[in-house]
Amino acid sequence: MKTFKLFAAAAMLAAVACGGDDDDAPARLAAPAPVQNMEATTSYKVVIEWESVANAAGYSCVFDDSAPFYTESAAASFGALRPASTHAFKVMSVADDTGAYLNSEWSQTITVETTAAE
Repeated sequence: MKTFKLFAAAAMLAAVACGGDDDDAPARLAAPAPVQNMEATTSYKVVIEWESVANAAGYSCVFDDSAPFYTESAAASFGALRPASTHAFKVMSVADDTGAYLNSEWSQTITVETTAAE
């Protein structure tokens, strides 16, 4: 009976040591934090920027209800807009090494505005 208890205890320790410790799982990239560049914004154009994310090959972006588009730049510019109009924007980091990293979650959606007509 003593041998069985020792064997059971050893088996439990081995299971705990091996289970739940997944060092090989890809790390998720950080989500960018987009901000509107007010100095570059006009009544017909908005410019949005964010800090580059380490290990990102580029970024997937959505402006208003557009289909996602890809850019390698940490900025996006949208023109031919109406003066004093409001728009929504979000961005996701896209991994350069998909074996080691997962794409980020979408950033929070920000609201951006063109200036009033001059």
